[in-house]
Amino acid sequence: MDRDSRCVVTEMPFRGKRFRVLLVTDERGRECEILCEDTATRSLVGDIYTGKVERVMKGIRAAFVKIAGGRTVFLPLEDAIGCVYTRKEGKREEICGGDEILLQIVRDPVGTKDAVASCNLTFGGRFVTLTTAKKSHGISRKLSKRERQRWKDFLASYEAYPFGVIIRTEAAEAGEEAVRAELETLTEKAEAFLHTAIHQTGGQLLLQGEGPLEKRAKQFLRQGEGVVQTDLPGFYQDLLAVMEDVGKSGDENLLLNLLFYDDPSYELYKLAGLSTILERALGRKVWMASGAYLIIDPTEALTAIDVNSGRNQRQPKSSDVDMEEYHLRINLEAAEEIARQLRLRNISGMILVDFINLRSEERRSQVLQCLRRAVAEDPAGVQVLDYTRLQLVEMTRKKTYPPLARQICPCEAASE
Repeated sequence: MDRDSRCVVTEMPFRGKRFRVLLVTDERGRECEILCEDTATRSLVGDIYTGKVERVMKGIRAAFVKIAGGRTVFLPLEDAIGCVYTRKEGKREEICGGDEILLQIVRDPVGTKDAVASCNLTFGGRFVTLTTAKKSHGISRKLSKRERQRWKDFLASYEAYPFGVIIRTEAAEAGEEAVRAELETLTEKAEAFLHTAIHQTGGQLLLQGEGPLEKRAKQFLRQGEGVVQTDLPGFYQDLLAVMEDVGKSGDENLLLNLLFYDDPSYELYKLAGLSTILERALGRKVWMASGAYLIIDPTEALTAIDVNSGRNQRQPKSSDVDMEEYHLRINLEAAEEIARQLRLRNISGMILVDFINLRSEERRSQVLQCLRRAVAEDPAGVQVLDYTRLQLVEMTRKKTYPPLARQICPCEAASE
C-alpha cells in the first residue's frame, strides 16, 4: 500500500448492536479490510490470568483451567510445558488438578467451545516479541535471507537469555541499537510483571491484551501505510503515545498520519459510509464493474465462490474464439475481486472457486497467474494450489481473525 491508503476507526450502531469498526481502504479508495468488535463483548485474546487447574484429561491431551469470572478455558498440554506456577499442588513436574498457573488467552470462545489458552506468555514490542516458555529464538519468515542472517548473528549473543526472542518483520529497516534498546526495555517490563504475578492467587486478570483493532491501527501507522483517522478520544490518545515513541526513534513525519475527527454534526461512520460497506461485505452476491458477479457461500468445511457472467454488456455474439476471450476477461476481473473479498471478509481455510470454463490450457494458466499475483500482498498468507479434476481452483488462506460474519454475529457464521 502507499500513503494514499486510509484507515478509519470509529464506533457505530449496526443490526441492533454497537460495534467498534476498523476500515482500511486502498490507494484507489476501495475497502480491503474490516475488523469489527462488539462493544458489549470484549475479545480475551492476549489477556494474562492466574488460573486454577480444575482437571487434566490425558485422553485429549488437555487441561481445563478456571480463570476470572468463573470462566473455564481449554489448555492443550503441549502448551502447558514450562508454565509459571503461582502455587504447585502436586509433586510432579507436569501440571495437575489444583495447581495455580499463569496463562494467556490465544483464541476467543466460539459457540459452545471454551477459549483456548497457553502457558507460553508473550510480551510484544515493535521489533521483538519475548516468550516465557519457549526459550528458543526465532526470526520472521517474511524477512529477506540477508536480513535473517543479520538477525541470526545478532541473536547469537542472547543464547543464555531468560526469554525466547522473536525478531519481527518490522525489524527489517531497524538498526541493531534500536532493537537492543527495545529488547532491554521489554525484558525489564516482563521481569517486573512476572515478579509480581507469581504472588497472585488464582482466577485474576493480571494484564489486559491489546485488541485486534488497536494492534492493526498501530501496525498501519508504524509501517507508514497511510493515514489513520478516528473519532474515539481514548483510542486516539493510545495511538498518539505510540507514534510519539516512533517519532523519537525514527520518522517524525509519521505523526502527521494520525488524525482526530471532531465534527458532532456528522458522525465519522456516516462520512465513511460504513453501514453500506458492511452490508455489502456481508452479502452473498458481489457485483463487479463489468456487470459480472461472484456468489460467495461459506460452509462448515469450506468456502465456495462461483463466477457468473451476469449482465455483462460486452458479451460477443460471433465466434467461439471471441466467447473464450470474453470469458477470460471476466475470469481475470473475478480473480482480482476474489483476492479483495477474501481479505475484506476475512475468509480462511479451504476455498474452492468455480471460474467460467475455459477450453484453452494457456488461458486457464493466465487466470491462475492473475489470482496468485492478486493474493500476493495479503498479509494472512494465501496459497493458490491448482485446478482440481472438476476444473475448480483450490486455495487456502491462513486464519488470523474470525470471519467478518462471525465478528458481527457469531450465530450466523457457518465456518471457522
